Amino acid sequence: MKRMVPWLLILVVIVMSLFTACSTTTSQTTQATQATQSTKTTQVTTSTAASTSTTAQGKWWDKFGTPQYGGKITYSCAGLRGANFDTYSLVAEENDIWFEAMFEPDWTVSPDVWFMSANFAPDKYYSGNLAESWEITDATTITVKVRQGIKWQNIAPLNGREFTAEDVAAHYNRVLGWDGKTEPSPIYSGSTTNWASVTATDKYIVVYKFKAASAQNFQSIADRMALNQIEAPEFAAMSEVERQDWHNAVGTGPWMLEEYIDGSSFNYAKNPNYWGHDPRYPENQTPYADELTMVVIEDTSTRTAALRTGKIDTLGSGGNTTVAWKQADTLRASNAELEYKQVPGGAASVILRVDKAPFTDARVRQALNMSIDREAIAKSIYGGNATGVAVGLITATMNGYAYAYADWPQSLKDKYSYNPTEAKALLAEAGYPDGFKTNVVDSGANTEILEIYKAYFLDIGVDLDIRTMDSVTLEAFTRAGKHDQMATGGAAQNFPPTRIVDLLYSKGGSDAIMWGLADPNGDAGYDALRDKFWAASDSSEAMNLMQQIDKYYIEQQWQVAACESYAYVLWQPWLKGYSGEGTQWSQGVLWSRLWIDSSLKK
Repeated sequence: MKRMVPWLLILVVIVMSLFTACSTTTSQTTQATQATQSTKTTQVTTSTAASTSTTAQGKWWDKFGTPQYGGKITYSCAGLRGANFDTYSLVAEENDIWFEAMFEPDWTVSPDVWFMSANFAPDKYYSGNLAESWEITDATTITVKVRQGIKWQNIAPLNGREFTAEDVAAHYNRVLGWDGKTEPSPIYSGSTTNWASVTATDKYIVVYKFKAASAQNFQSIADRMALNQIEAPEFAAMSEVERQDWHNAVGTGPWMLEEYIDGSSFNYAKNPNYWGHDPRYPENQTPYADELTMVVIEDTSTRTAALRTGKIDTLGSGGNTTVAWKQADTLRASNAELEYKQVPGGAASVILRVDKAPFTDARVRQALNMSIDREAIAKSIYGGNATGVAVGLITATMNGYAYAYADWPQSLKDKYSYNPTEAKALLAEAGYPDGFKTNVVDSGANTEILEIYKAYFLDIGVDLDIRTMDSVTLEAFTRAGKHDQMATGGAAQNFPPTRIVDLLYSKGGSDAIMWGLADPNGDAGYDALRDKFWAASDSSEAMNLMQQIDKYYIEQQWQVAACESYAYVLWQPWLKGYSGEGTQWSQGVLWSRLWIDSSLKK
């Protein structure tokens, strides 16, 4: 009998283990089911997203180690687009750190689940921020619950008072010109055409009403970070001079502007009364760092040297300074310990005035596209840091939204394949056996790729004249439709689809003119798809329609694009918690969730 006791104990342990495992599985399944059910009406997806980010070994972010408090984070900006302290005009990523958004992409979603370095995230990958939760009340209504207990920064005249739904409604009514005191800000008009009203119905409840049902109504709020970053009514009541005084910069965010040196730097201190916690470590209040500094370094070589020598902690993660492949290769060669991430770099292109000869003829457009050797371009000027294949309107990294090259039929791929002989034959069929002269307008920023286009075009008899003007003049020139042939543009966009689809919409303003569709009637096929996209009742339908729009654009060959290239984000090994997340984040919130590992810092 004594010899049987251990076996009985083992049997008991096995039975108990099986029972525990079954109980755990049942509990997890119930939680997942409850989370899934809750997202049918409420668009907060933290619980479901977190489950996709968990492995048997633990959370995907465990690799970063234990967060540390203290220290200073320093990053750089290539140049200010004009320091500005008022959301009505523009608050860009390089100088809006004291603000934060109503909604944020979910910090617990793994980069392997969704490419968080893009400027867009689907609805299901958003979580609340200033908004605690939100609900699709009906087809044209989104009801938002504002998080209680948030305080404005302790700066006069706010002096730390509570943030409320009335503040939210006052912001939108001001920037959209609904308050009877201001004109609508032109910066936000394109993304708010379907908005009807924003009303505070309670101290903590904001109701967004829309003119028509659309799966994109939530995105029209969430994907415009500047639009849903809230300034205080007391700030708005100041004079224009006072609003542009950096001493008056005040928000609810994790950082307080402590010093601003014009053209040189923004220096921030952590907000001691900040409400936020790290969603990955909910017990941890943020910010982790004590200080944050953004330095202006306009010269590329000086910026890269600053990262190489450890004077800045990251390059490419804020302030419009993604790193080109040549600089990234150099930095990685000299500093093998640097962390990095490849991010969408878009595709250089020339946009054709398809309302004017010779580009009204589809054969001419096809000939130009067949004159370009994209594979050779990818290997030469991009050093292999490019796809080498044709692209459409939207970056391939937005999986499910872009019409992926792998899905193109061979007949469509052939229309973009390098074939100068066939290109010449097409031009002859179109009535241009000896080619023609044309021109392109540019700011001078795309000289290298334009010279390559010029050489390829000349091989089929097309003589391209490159005309340069400063960037401000160029935008005004093209928006007025004064360019008579081509203008430089960009394909493989990483903007949110809600913005991309309106670029060529005939009723969308001057964007369509700038993009070459200057005919007031636009293109009926494109306009119809765009309208269906905005009328889509659910996000899956809208995703499919974005693919159809991309496919239609590719088939029309309205531009000549090289191939999608890649840029880079690089950061020091001591900057932790970071995976190269992009500018769809409020920069202040992003920086608040990163920390410095003092044991690794030089």
